Amino acid sequence: MNRRTPAPLALVFITNGISATMARGALAQDGYPLSRTVLVKQRKVDIDWAGDCAQVIEFTRKPSLTMLGQVNQIGFYRQLLHGIRRLLGQGTLRDIYLPNIDNLVNNHILQAKRKGRLPGDPRLSVIAEGLMNYQDITDKDRAGWRWAIKPTLARLMRLRYTKPDNHLSGAFEPEIARVFAYSATGLMAPPAKTAIIAFPQVTPSIAPDPGTALVVMTGIAQWMTAEAFDAFKYAFAKWVNEQQFARVLVKPHPHYPSGGVEALIERSAPLGDPRRLEDMAAEIPAQTVIGYCTTGLITLKLIRPDLDFIDWGSDYYCEHAYHGDRSVIAPLRSAGIRLVEMQAEAA
Repeated sequence: MNRRTPAPLALVFITNGISATMARGALAQDGYPLSRTVLVKQRKVDIDWAGDCAQVIEFTRKPSLTMLGQVNQIGFYRQLLHGIRRLLGQGTLRDIYLPNIDNLVNNHILQAKRKGRLPGDPRLSVIAEGLMNYQDITDKDRAGWRWAIKPTLARLMRLRYTKPDNHLSGAFEPEIARVFAYSATGLMAPPAKTAIIAFPQVTPSIAPDPGTALVVMTGIAQWMTAEAFDAFKYAFAKWVNEQQFARVLVKPHPHYPSGGVEALIERSAPLGDPRRLEDMAAEIPAQTVIGYCTTGLITLKLIRPDLDFIDWGSDYYCEHAYHGDRSVIAPLRSAGIRLVEMQAEAA
């Protein structure tokens, strides 16, 4: 009697709604049903297809970029490693999809692949998680303590870890076979590896109000000094107020505080809808969507090309948050987003 060969398994890591969309498209392209997919949520994020997966390993803590926050994640790392080792032991894991190689576990998987120590030799792919995939994000864009504490934490958990030298997504590492992204323009990845997963356009279910603006908050304050961000937020709020919108709705960042921007905007009110922008795309109540260096501007523009989009202050935030790197400008412009520079408005 012949034994049937077990169907291959896919292991996919997600950090946000963007990486979830990329992952879903990549799984479909590679022919994996969700019943043969193990999903790892490396941040708390609601995914409507998660319940159909073979297994879900979920991180329930609030994400943190602090030193203590890294230590508090050890319990989750251990649980995750136990699950991964069990999957590898089955010998049916064929594909692993990673949003970056900055995370300890993700980095361990890359190093194990590099050393030929992944049973079954599964293929590694990167799934884009946002604008960081279009910026020159390297170790200079992360707090210095991370490169001291991460190797220590890795040793404590018997992980392999090597500080990334190239882009933190891992796109340029030779062990990465493919990079799934929502646009090729400006993508930090070898063109030969790039695979595009399109965001489907939606038909609006409500008419957007021309007198209403939706301001999308980001966590960019964490990358600036307090003085630099104060100058930025006051200038931004002044500009929004001068546009004289009848109503300004504010959508908070799902994980990080805005730094008090909304308190400075006149006639503003919380949006009151906790869903990510892509999930509420058909119900956007504003004709104009405004932000500063947020992936949501691009992805929502791809879904709702009928709306007006403005990215504000790129000349300033590129200098003060990203060490002068202006690579984010290309994907913003290519998506059809209008750029308003802070210095030009101040002149």
